Amino acid sequence: MVLIHGAYTAANLLAGVFLSIFLWRSSHELTPIAIFSGLSALMIPVAFVANGVLWRGLGAGASIRLGLGGNGVVYLLVLLLGNQVPSGWPDWGCSKAWRKASTGPASTL
Repeated sequence: MVLIHGAYTAANLLAGVFLSIFLWRSSHELTPIAIFSGLSALMIPVAFVANGVLWRGLGAGASIRLGLGGNGVVYLLVLLLGNQVPSGWPDWGCSKAWRKASTGPASTL
């Protein structure tokens, strides 16, 4: 069980890194990467609670299968959407503020 969990954690780590690289190469903007990372961090407690509810109602096996299936659907959507993924992220004015901050007179970029 420890080996399976280690392999799953390593696969998740690699998938997150490669998704961030994909988003960067698609748009050359940090906004989609920041939103993806932020939403991932915010969804951990939500997923924890949802998993507890599912585990009580359906059992451990169904809970794990639904979690893995949902994770797979997200990465499959990214693969199917291709270069349209970064344009689908809401902007919320973040990229304008980032460009302004990075092109100011004190910038050394």
